Amino acid sequence: MQSFKSLISKIGLSLKKRLNIIYFKYIIILLFSSFNFTISCFPIVGVVMLISFAKSTSFSLMNKR
Repeated sequence: MQSFKSLISKIGLSLKKRLNIIYFKYIIILLFSSFNFTISCFPIVGVVMLISFAKSTSFSLMNKR
């Protein structure tokens, strides 16, 4: 039972080393892609926010009249 556990821990450690490298690559790729996504989507989000802000202000101005 003890040797079985040590074997599993050895396999787990070797897998962990490989997985850490793979995860590190994926995390970098994910961060980079999310950064690019944010840069590409920021103007669209800004325009949508401006439009919604203008609509809400014009709506409140109409209600005051």
